[in-house]
Amino acid sequence: MKTVLCADIGTTSLKAGLFTADGEAVFLCRKSFPQPDDRYVAREWMGALAAAMEKLNQEQKASIEGICISGAGPTVVLDDGLTFRWNETLNGGQSGEVKVQSPRGEVQSTQVAVPSSAARSLFLPRILELKNRFPSQYASSSRVFSGPEYFIYQLTGSALTILPEARFEQAYWNDDAALACGIDLGKLPGFSAPGALAGKLTQAAAAELKLADGLPVFCGAPDFVVALIGTNTLQAGRLCDRAGSSEGFNFCIDKPFFTPETRTLPSVIPGLWNISVLSAESGRIFVEYKHRLEKERGAVIEYPQLVEAALKNPQSEGGKIIRQILEQVKESVGRLKTALAANGIAFPASMTVTGGQAKNDSWMQLKANALGMTLEICNCPDSELTGDACAAWTGLGVYGGLQDAANHIVKVTKRFTPNENL
Repeated sequence: MKTVLCADIGTTSLKAGLFTADGEAVFLCRKSFPQPDDRYVAREWMGALAAAMEKLNQEQKASIEGICISGAGPTVVLDDGLTFRWNETLNGGQSGEVKVQSPRGEVQSTQVAVPSSAARSLFLPRILELKNRFPSQYASSSRVFSGPEYFIYQLTGSALTILPEARFEQAYWNDDAALACGIDLGKLPGFSAPGALAGKLTQAAAAELKLADGLPVFCGAPDFVVALIGTNTLQAGRLCDRAGSSEGFNFCIDKPFFTPETRTLPSVIPGLWNISVLSAESGRIFVEYKHRLEKERGAVIEYPQLVEAALKNPQSEGGKIIRQILEQVKESVGRLKTALAANGIAFPASMTVTGGQAKNDSWMQLKANALGMTLEICNCPDSELTGDACAAWTGLGVYGGLQDAANHIVKVTKRFTPNENL
């Protein structure tokens, strides 16, 4: 069986999977980083993938044709592994406050003096912060990477930056913006596209992962981009709910518009765009409730069990939290619906859901009932990995592009329709 090995680097763990060319996930696992808050956490990524490979070799025998890497952006990593994570606060202490928005939509204030030419960049304010906070390490470095590109560098020795599509340049950098920030252009690797060949697996990396050296390694993309590829949210009118500890509703459009209530970025497909609304607290509230309850009881509680208990006891704390979350979700979807309607765009009757929430059937049915729309789950709820598979099989020449790959690989396997009797 021919497969590709896909890995997505998160904030606290690495997800890995093997995918066939028709989208079957023959192996999936997650490995936590021993010290996710360590300043050099990027050095733990290879060990996490090696642990995943050890588990894979025990459970599955498959031919691996290539590797694809994605990860949380815009995490910034120096070539020695010093890591400035995507969710760290920008507080460099210099004059000139600038509002910076993360890919997930959170707005942060920074006192770092970011030139106006770089104000829309997701990366330059963080590189500048890293430079100001760790001046000696920055000065001695030869490269500054985004997260997945650092891991690709570890695997192949190749230095590059994955640019999802040409229109993303403003969200990354150009020479003028980088120079205005006082950032050495020589430290910034050149751009490559998702699905491009990044390099070949080195002997050292192959030995650690117990893989054949010379295996091709392909560019994935930032996690929020590969998640949309992995749900095939690549055609105008498609809607995706990326639902984890935070939640983002992403709608694909063919004519961009901008509102204070929404966030618009280019799609990875030329000519298309994604407009999104964030529900930052929806998943986190329930996660915190689960952790607190586990601490009180001294035992692990599975999410389905917790949801079922909350549904059976609507007046319990869990029941009240669920109602609170659903109201937040409805409000976020309502904001997106209003923005689309104001621009003459019909709201769809169905929505694809990906992320941790998509693995809980009880929660999905409750959400479908609350929103009054059909929720669809794809063949792999971890759509970042599916998006990587699309990029890898495109790079291997099996498909003619990301859209072609997604049309063949991404499949809806489960639907939750709203209960009209409620």
